[in-house]
Amino acid sequence: MGHQRIISTAVEKAHQIEGISIVFTFDPHPLRFLNPQDSPSLLTTLSQKARLIQQLGVDMLLCAPFDEEMLSLSPRRFVCEMLLSGLKMREIVEGPSFTFGTGRSGTVDTLRELGKALGFGVILLEDVKVGPEIVTSTRIRELLCAGSVEQAAKFLGRYYTLEGKVVEGERRGKTLGFPTVNLATGNELIPCTGIYAVLVEYQSGLHRGVANVGYSPTFAERGLTVEAHIFDFHQEVYGEEISLHFVKRLRNEMKFSGPGELIRQMEKDAQDAKGVLQEVIPG
Repeated sequence: MGHQRIISTAVEKAHQIEGISIVFTFDPHPLRFLNPQDSPSLLTTLSQKARLIQQLGVDMLLCAPFDEEMLSLSPRRFVCEMLLSGLKMREIVEGPSFTFGTGRSGTVDTLRELGKALGFGVILLEDVKVGPEIVTSTRIRELLCAGSVEQAAKFLGRYYTLEGKVVEGERRGKTLGFPTVNLATGNELIPCTGIYAVLVEYQSGLHRGVANVGYSPTFAERGLTVEAHIFDFHQEVYGEEISLHFVKRLRNEMKFSGPGELIRQMEKDAQDAKGVLQEVIPG
C-alpha cells in the first residue's frame, strides 16, 4: 500500500506538470546483491511487479542492474548521473525511510538538501498504516509465513498471488474425486502450509477453488507442493499459466488415517471455501 501511494502520487504530479511518470527500480534487489545468503524472499517476481506498476498508470518502468558500479555511487552522484542527467527528473516522490547511494548513506534529509541545491522538487509521504500497524514488506512476509493471508491482503492492497505453469502431479486428486492443478511457481515466498480458499486466474477469467500448500502427509510425500481444486472447471490446462490468489486460510495441513477420512475432509474444505468465496465471486 505504501508503494502504491508513492506511485499514484508520482503519476498525479506528472500529469500536473505535463511530464511523464517513471518508476525506478533495481534487479537484482540490492539486498540480494549485497547478502545473497540472508536476503528476504521477494513478494513478487519481476514480471508481476511490472504488471502491478503498469496498472497504476505509470508511463515508464526503468529496471536498472544493481552491481558494483551502482553500489559505488555516492548519493550526489546517483542523483546527478542516474536521475537528473539520465532521466531529466523534475520531481521525486519517496517515503520516509528511503535511503540511497553508497552504504545507504543518503537519507530523505540528503534528498531535500540535494533538491534545494540542484533545483528539483522533493515530495515525501508519510508511512501508510493499517489500523495501528505501519505497512512494511517485512510485516507482510511475517503474515504470509504465518498463513494470515487476509491481513496480508490489507497491507498489500490485493490478494497475495502465486503464478506459474501447471505441471504433472501424482494425479491422486482425480482418483479421490477432487482433480487438482499443480503449480510450479517462480515466486520465492510460499505461504504457510495449510488449506486455503483461493481465486484461480486462467486466461483472464477468475474461478473459485480450494488450494493445498504442503507435503501430503497422508501419503508420505516429502516435497512441498502447491495444488488447487477448481470448482466446476473441466478444462485441460497442463503447461498453461495460472495464478492463485490467496483469499483465506481455512485450516492446518493434517494427516488422515486413509483416503476415506481425507475425502470427507476435502468435501468440508470445498464447502468452507465456497462459503468464503461466495462474498468475492457470487455463484
